[in-house]
Order: sequence, then structure tokens, then C-alpha cells
Amino acid sequence: MYCRTTDKSTLLKSSPRYIKIVILLFCLACVNSPGPEDCIGQEIESDSFWVYEGTCLKNSELGLDEDGVRKVTKEEQYKVFSECLPDNPEVDFNTSYVIVIKVPPRNSFPFIQEIKLIENCDKQFKIEIEIIETMFQEANVFKFAFVTLPVEIPEPKIEIIWL
Repeated sequence: MYCRTTDKSTLLKSSPRYIKIVILLFCLACVNSPGPEDCIGQEIESDSFWVYEGTCLKNSELGLDEDGVRKVTKEEQYKVFSECLPDNPEVDFNTSYVIVIKVPPRNSFPFIQEIKLIENCDKQFKIEIEIIETMFQEANVFKFAFVTLPVEIPEPKIEIIWL
């Protein structure tokens, strides 16, 4: 019968090498894991439209907060917008709600290029509104963006991007 014995001094000499390998593997795992800045959001399908602020909307009590946003969860709340905008889409408030966003004015005529609902990696939602500033100089022109969302989605953060 053959029995192999290991010298303790050999084992102690090789252990720093194993420790270095373990530390290297740990560092590689940390470097390759995506951070929040590497996370790319995913666009989620949603219904949206936009309108210019007309006389009816100017003269109505819209119930917007200080940021120009309102979460509409009931037909009665939506009625003020429906009366001013007869082409509003129908909304089933049992399954959906509407976010109304008043786009702040600039010194040029705004054109909304795109309205997107984005889900981030951390399961947070945001609405991105991309606006082109046209060459037409017109002060205090307001637009409203309307986004219909399922009730399962919490109220999203709003990001207005001027292009």
C-alpha cells in the first residue's frame, strides 16, 4: 500500500497562490456585473397622444400639480379633457389610468416627436417625451401629452427631452 504525505511547508507556500486566484475571480465577477449606468431600459407599448393647449383647456380647471402633471383614475376626472377634446380615445378606468403632462413652454414652437414608456432594469417606469424646438419663434405655446397606462404600472417618472 502506498501513502502520500504532504509536507506542511509545501502547502503553506502554495496557499498564497490559491488566495490570489480566488481574489482575481472575485474581482472579475465584480467588474463584469452590470451597474445601474449600464442598464438599458426597455420600451413598453402604451397608448399616447398630444394636443396644443386650446381656449377650452386654458379656461378649464385641469387639476394639474405644480409640475404640470395629473393622474386621472376616474371617468369624472377625464371628463374635463373629453369636453375640450372630442377626439380623445375611450379609456376603461377599471384596467387603466391616464397621465396628463403639460409640457413647459419655451420661446420656440414645440413639436412632440415621440412619447415613450420605458421600464428600467430596477423595475421603475418613466415616460420620455422628446420635443423638437422648431425654428418658429412663438412664446408660451403649451402642449399636453396624454399617456394611458395599465393600473399595474405605478405612476412613472416623467422626463422631457428637448432636441
